[in-house]
Amino acid sequence: MNNLKFSGVLLFLAGSFALMGIITAEALYPSGTGYTTFNSEISDIGATKPPNSLIYQPSSRIFNITMLLSGLMTLTATFYQHIYFKKLLFSIPLALFCLGLVGIGIFSGDKAPYHGMFAMLTFLSGGLSAIASSKIASAPFKYIGILFGSVALITWFAAMFVPHIIFSFIGIGGTERWVVYPIVLWIIGFGGDVILKKGVRVDGDAYSFGGKIVQEPSAIVTGERATFSDRHGMMYGSNRGRSSFFAQYFFSAIFRISAAVVAAILGLIILHTNPQFLPNLATKLRQHPTLAVLWGMGAIVAIIFLTVFLAITLIGIPLIPLLSLTAIVTSLVGSLGVVLFVGQCLASNGNWSLQQQFLVGLAILTVLTRMALR
Repeated sequence: MNNLKFSGVLLFLAGSFALMGIITAEALYPSGTGYTTFNSEISDIGATKPPNSLIYQPSSRIFNITMLLSGLMTLTATFYQHIYFKKLLFSIPLALFCLGLVGIGIFSGDKAPYHGMFAMLTFLSGGLSAIASSKIASAPFKYIGILFGSVALITWFAAMFVPHIIFSFIGIGGTERWVVYPIVLWIIGFGGDVILKKGVRVDGDAYSFGGKIVQEPSAIVTGERATFSDRHGMMYGSNRGRSSFFAQYFFSAIFRISAAVVAAILGLIILHTNPQFLPNLATKLRQHPTLAVLWGMGAIVAIIFLTVFLAITLIGIPLIPLLSLTAIVTSLVGSLGVVLFVGQCLASNGNWSLQQQFLVGLAILTVLTRMALR
């Protein structure tokens, strides 16, 4: 089994494990507690919100372990996916999704505000990951990823900005499930592997994610055969279609706008929970720009050296995904500091709050990177 197929198996198992773990924890949740899929959030299985948090075993333990293991499996799969496809626009959101799952498993619902922060990170990065998978997929599954990711993100935004409309329709519990389950189903499908047995006839197209199509003698596929198995990270098949320039440009723009929204939310959360952290980074960048650049370059060299060192040792291989996640989180936080620095430079005059300066810097950098990558 090659690394790509192994990552596909891990993603398939992680999604299946998460889905069945939630179902099992809900089934074992005591009756008469008022827990319903309409009124209760999924994470209430682990623990309800403070101040009067309720924790019921074994449901809580099952839910927390499920989230933790699903996050770790997805993280390992993300590492191997990135080695193969080398698409940061896909790997970064997926790694953040893994971090969110691990955080949910560690900080149950009674651990405010940390549980809420990791849950928000999971929802947003999960939806973005599904959309970003269009970078390495071909039609029609690239559009399925965009659809499922969009459903998750649109539902989340509806819950944030028009809760009175959506909550009255499917409740807070149903709303959260419309965010979570499309992401889980996308992970399962993304990690799927298609194997055509002897004598099977497929009157249509056959597609595989994370593995390959194995067609035994006398198996017949009348339509297109396509799989994630080429070295360039694109899906190849017998009749591969090409998206129009407009569609590619449109979905690329949607992805970058969604990524900017996630960055804005993460930055605002950090500014709210630790108001001095990002300003201190921006101040150091302003005072010592050359030193900051050297530190960044040194960190990149150190990470490459450590990755190679860990790769040649059997004991160190399991630590590579953790190192990669640390590098991603560090880069993300540093980027948020750069965003605030740019915002402070452009909005130094006037009574601009830190939040406003941050959003101005983010808007400017988003536009500039979009223009540079056209």
